[in-house]
Amino acid sequence: MPPALFFVIVIFVMSVLYGYVGWRLISPANFSANLTLTLWIIVVLLLLTLILSFVLRANKYEGFLSDIISWVGYISFGFITILFAFVLVKDIIWLAGIVSHKIYLFASTFFSSTPKTQTVIDNSKREFLINSINVGILAAAGGLTGWGFFNVMSKPKIEKITIPVKNLPDDLNGLTIAQFSDLHVGPTIQKSFVETVVKQINELNADIIAFTGDLVDGSVEALRKHVEPLTKLKSKYGKYFITGNHEYYSGALDWVEEAARLDFTTLINENKEIQIGSSKLMLAGVTDWSGGQFYDSHKSDPVKAAQANYIPDLKILLAHQPKNIKGASQA
Repeated sequence: MPPALFFVIVIFVMSVLYGYVGWRLISPANFSANLTLTLWIIVVLLLLTLILSFVLRANKYEGFLSDIISWVGYISFGFITILFAFVLVKDIIWLAGIVSHKIYLFASTFFSSTPKTQTVIDNSKREFLINSINVGILAAAGGLTGWGFFNVMSKPKIEKITIPVKNLPDDLNGLTIAQFSDLHVGPTIQKSFVETVVKQINELNADIIAFTGDLVDGSVEALRKHVEPLTKLKSKYGKYFITGNHEYYSGALDWVEEAARLDFTTLINENKEIQIGSSKLMLAGVTDWSGGQFYDSHKSDPVKAAQANYIPDLKILLAHQPKNIKGASQA
């Protein structure tokens, strides 16, 4: 899909999202004309802020002002997305109630000789109920947005997983891999957070470190100082890097070069032979599933990634998206 078309689709979807939330929350409230207009202006400005953050990043306008715009845009997007889900569920339940009531009235009239009278609903009570539900939705969405923001900015949680492998050579038994991804260094995630992640990973004393995509949201020029702490990552058998979809939005070729400068071994549909005792480990890596849309040479290819002139005792494939599972089974 051409980037321009993708951008247009994203804007359309965002507009529907923000517009639907505004329509279902602002319109029923019966505010004064001035307040209603003000609230709609706020909704439109939040949407434009999000779009502007994309435009600025795409055109490499990066700095303090663009960071502020991105903060506002991303937080509002999280809030609106949660609101949209709640409002949609509310409307579906409300619509189902109306339809079921209509069916009940029709059935009662059709099968009964005595006509049923329809209860007249007090509009003021109906309006109060709708607005009360909407206030509850706003409060819940606000709380979830705050909770999500807190989690994003908190120290990442480490999950320790043991993977059983049949007939694993003794030399590879107990091999440890510190795998991390989706740092999204950019307007909201910066150097201090990266330093925290590096400290956490180094404390694990992993045999191998693997970063599996979506390192950044921005250019090398703007974010180099913020990813610099990654040079301090240490492991026995090296650290490895593959691309995620956000690398391609941020200049993937430049970031592949920068990853090498950060002392990562980049795996672009290729593999690395790692000798561990008398056993050979193949650590293969593929580009992101979307990579081929940006560069022909970056079309994700698990089969190519596993090609080698040696016979490994164990193959491990690094991929950013689960979509690679089918190709991985053939590698």
